[in-house]
Amino acid sequence: MFLKLLIGLCKINKLINSLRMALLTLIILQGITSSATTYYISPYGDDNNSGTSTLAPWQTIEKVNSFNFSPGDSILFQGGQVFSGNLYFDSNDAGMLSEPVTISSYDTGRSEINTSSGNALFIYNAAGFKICNIKFSGGGCDINEADGISIFMDLPGSVKLPYIFINEVEVSGFGGWGICIGSWNGLSGFTDITVMHVESHDNCKGGI
Repeated sequence: MFLKLLIGLCKINKLINSLRMALLTLIILQGITSSATTYYISPYGDDNNSGTSTLAPWQTIEKVNSFNFSPGDSILFQGGQVFSGNLYFDSNDAGMLSEPVTISSYDTGRSEINTSSGNALFIYNAAGFKICNIKFSGGGCDINEADGISIFMDLPGSVKLPYIFINEVEVSGFGGWGICIGSWNGLSGFTDITVMHVESHDNCKGGI
């Protein structure tokens, strides 16, 4: 009888320890998930704001470029508004397959990134990005000779960077390609690339 009771107590103790480990894992995962932040950009904002709410948005692309983003972060431009400049991201801003950095719009309609010179969006030696529901314009083939969206890497060592997702995007008015994804160093490159529901038009070299 005592032996059966002892065995029962051991089983209960193991169950309690298992529940404790499961709860600890859940707390850790919640902590990781909650670290992701959404940043808002509006012409009516201020770069001295926190940028973390629609009531206190940033104002310019320059502010976005000066900031280093973490996996899971979202960068949302106000829909129906035009923002001038060149978005730039590098390995300091890289997301992950499970937690990409998202570039998109909030509020009503698509936001527009307009640039008279250079890439509207340039991602260098980085991946883990989701680009959706946004417009990029270059003002015309004879005005802007660059690519609209350029995602490029030249890392050594046959590196493969995972995850580029482009969806519900319009790119027009560039002298190069609307969307150009490539690499220039041995066998290094990108994996897990999706380009869908894209309007790439009036670009001199081609669409994608």
